[in-house]
Amino acid sequence: MGLYHDQAGMLMMLFEADEPISANVFVQKRGIGLKTIKKEMETISEDCEENGCVVRSKTGDGYFLEVNDEEKYELYKEEVRKKYYGNLFYKNERSERMHLIIRLFLVHGNMFMNDLAYRCLCSESTLNREMKRVRKRLSEYKLNIGNHTNKGMSLQGDEWHIRLALIEEYDMYNVFEPVAHFDEEKELFEMFMHQGIYHNLLVERILKVLEKYEYALPYYAYDRLAQMIILTMTRRRYASGLKDMMKYFDKRDTEYEEQIIKEIFRDLPGLMDMELDPIELKALALYLELHHTVKYTALKQKKEFPEIDGMVDRFFNELSKRFDLEGCNTSIFRKDLSCELFRLKKQLSYDVHLPRYFGKNFTRDGVLALDLSTLVYHYLLKDSGLSFNRDDILSFYFIASSFTRTASWEKKKRVFVISGQGFFASRSMSDNLRDRSKDESFEYVPVEYNELVNSNMSQVDAILTDIPSLFNEFYYKPVYDLFYVRRGFQIDKMEEYVSAKKYPFFEQNFRKQDVSYPEGIVDISDIENDIVNSFLDERDDKEVFLKHLREHHELFHPRRNNQIVLMNTIGDFLGRDIFKVLILKEAVMIENDLVNKVVFFNIHKPNIPQVSYIAKHIANLIHTDRLELTYEREKDYEQIRSILMSDS
Repeated sequence: MGLYHDQAGMLMMLFEADEPISANVFVQKRGIGLKTIKKEMETISEDCEENGCVVRSKTGDGYFLEVNDEEKYELYKEEVRKKYYGNLFYKNERSERMHLIIRLFLVHGNMFMNDLAYRCLCSESTLNREMKRVRKRLSEYKLNIGNHTNKGMSLQGDEWHIRLALIEEYDMYNVFEPVAHFDEEKELFEMFMHQGIYHNLLVERILKVLEKYEYALPYYAYDRLAQMIILTMTRRRYASGLKDMMKYFDKRDTEYEEQIIKEIFRDLPGLMDMELDPIELKALALYLELHHTVKYTALKQKKEFPEIDGMVDRFFNELSKRFDLEGCNTSIFRKDLSCELFRLKKQLSYDVHLPRYFGKNFTRDGVLALDLSTLVYHYLLKDSGLSFNRDDILSFYFIASSFTRTASWEKKKRVFVISGQGFFASRSMSDNLRDRSKDESFEYVPVEYNELVNSNMSQVDAILTDIPSLFNEFYYKPVYDLFYVRRGFQIDKMEEYVSAKKYPFFEQNFRKQDVSYPEGIVDISDIENDIVNSFLDERDDKEVFLKHLREHHELFHPRRNNQIVLMNTIGDFLGRDIFKVLILKEAVMIENDLVNKVVFFNIHKPNIPQVSYIAKHIANLIHTDRLELTYEREKDYEQIRSILMSDS
């Protein structure tokens, strides 16, 4: 399947179309020119011909697919869909070429420019432009490329970082299936001894030994440890042992880990009687130790605990300024965060970072988890002095996601009973309602009218009262006349209505006019300015709002699936809840991604359960493959609304 991401996107449009699609529609939705459309269609057609269909064009109508082998076509269609929504196509030719050049240097060592250009299927002038990006990428691994008069170019850096770069680039190689079949594919497989079966046997061996020693690792670390072991066994023909490693060995006690590594290597098939020298054994032990998961009870015994505990305390102070944490059990979140901070500090001391592709495709209800991860990121930048990169903080996504999934409203539906005759009358009526109710999930709470001001109304599902003014005061809540339910006449109806699924945020804050079509959008700053000019009035501090918006999205914007930018202020800057969808008439490129839709929302006085509830439904929109824009406000509004309010 020799397609790039944009070509696959065009093919997806052809799959889903009931009639021919004109070139102008492709131009509008994909943000590319007419000449490019024609060129891309030739490539798409070649791929289709091998898979049971062919691209046809009809003058005046546009492009369409003609199926000649239904069975082949359906398999092809399903494969493209899975890879497209799994983000498994290369974004563009340049991305592929950059990673190819890096892998060639990692595998071969010395390379001449003409040989490199031949392998990359490009000219030397194109290659010279690419080398700037290659050098920048390699610098992230603490590696560089040196020039030699008679030997060409070679990779320079210590063996530890070369191995880390190999592991990450090999992960990238598996995430993004190569478009062309280069010689380096065979060489890279040989480098890693990656014949599938052997690698899996090694992972099983690691799991078995670690279970025996009761040694816990994060889920992603098993595979990476196996790769590091394979490198130790195969890279000898490229490097004579590990060099320049002493700074990592100093003052690190890895005796227990060395024992585990020896156990893994004992009777391991395929070793060809290879013996680990002391420096290689130490390196593998260090790699194992840096991924070791520390339980909170063990962390409390370590000398670093007071520092970590203080950082977590200060973070929760910051968090409480942005979210109402009342009613949320944060104890597990605190413990997980403490352990993750300890692991991060240790990981960074080895110059090991999280793979850059690690957090590319977050799924349902991940919006709030990303918000919390962003807060951790900005807090650590300000407070910790750790030299991490943005990708490292994605490891916090999983503990944040666990926290947001468990954060929820009280299981019982809370109904306030408020009588104008005073608290004792309210209590008597509450007792009566509890006796008559057939639904045990309801809790009837007597409340004094004067105490309403001190009540957290976000945790109240309905109100029963005989005070007329409360019907207007709490218009956003279900309010019922106490007279009709106090004798049990309509308790069942009331409870049935309150138990029904509701979408109060979108019901109250999303109208047809909130779907807008701004013009003249060229980049992210134009989108930000349109939001400011359209949704903020003279009383709002626009500079503060913009600063917060940019800081908050430094880590995770621009895009989730479906070409959507997500803008969320988290804090209440506008003094009101809003939800807006901006649809760009001309798609724009933001950080190498094509964007044509923008979601912006602001939540007034948010608490974790409320934001988690809303985030789940916004995720429906962000990750949907059902949104086909018509650029007619009425149709687009109804389509967006139906997706937002789906329960999937």
